[in-house]
Amino acid sequence: DGEFRGYKAKAYLKDESVVAKNHLGRLEDQLNRLREEHRTLKAQLDASGGYDEATSKEMKAIYQEFLKVRAEIEKMKALPQ
Repeated sequence: DGEFRGYKAKAYLKDESVVAKNHLGRLEDQLNRLREEHRTLKAQLDASGGYDEATSKEMKAIYQEFLKVRAEIEKMKALPQ
C-alpha cells in the first residue's frame, strides 16, 4: 500500500500514515455531518407530529449511511498504527 522508494535491493516503502489520518479525519467530518442532518430531520419529523413519511424515509437512509461510515472509522481505528 506504500509508494516504492529507493533501490530494489533495499526495497523499503514510504510511510503513508498521514494519508490514513487525513482519510480518517474526512470520515469523522462526514459522520458529524450525517449526525447533524439526522438531527435536523428529526426536528422536522417531530414538528409534523411524526407522520411525515418522506422525512422518515430520508432519516432512515441517512442513518444507514451513518452506520456504514461509523463501521469504517472503527475498522480504521482498530488497525495497528
